Amino acid sequence: MHTPPPIAEEPPNQYSRPPQNNTLKIVLWISGGCLVMFCIAVAAIAALMGPIMKQAQRSQTTGACLSNVKQQGMGMLMYSADWDDKMPMANGWMDNIAPYIRNEDILRCPDLPVGMHGYAYNDLLDNISNVAIAEPANCVMIYETSDLTRNSHGHTDTLPRPSRHNGNSICYSDGHAKKQPETWRPTMNQDPKKSIRP
Repeated sequence: MHTPPPIAEEPPNQYSRPPQNNTLKIVLWISGGCLVMFCIAVAAIAALMGPIMKQAQRSQTTGACLSNVKQQGMGMLMYSADWDDKMPMANGWMDNIAPYIRNEDILRCPDLPVGMHGYAYNDLLDNISNVAIAEPANCVMIYETSDLTRNSHGHTDTLPRPSRHNGNSICYSDGHAKKQPETWRPTMNQDPKKSIRP
């Protein structure tokens, strides 16, 4: 009987790895891939949400700024009611209305750091009777300004350009407040000089 020759064994490969647990290998590979995918997804969501969050924050400060000028305007009217219908003097107007507003933060634009204010008073209204204003709904009383000092006053030529939040908050002498576009400047019937009775 003929016996087949023995099969020669291959010499061990010096570069071969020892046998491994394939289940552990698969689990580690899947979990590593999941972690990478999770990190990529988080980075993509953060990149997409960044501009949205920035826009939401800008909208919030715009609303807060408009609310601030509205409350300052209400403080002006309450001051006037207590002082025989006289508007506050331009120098120190913030100090004069401070007792009539909720807190000092209302006197500061929310986009500015503490110590800066960013609001101004129309100095043509300095110490005049509010009944002398011919068109209170068109007469600018308080507005955003590029002069950041406390008790700033002047005319609307100091409206910030560019504006701090896509437009400027204006309060009129009747107490209503409105956000005007950045390009807005008072026209004939909105100019305080034209709306104050002689």
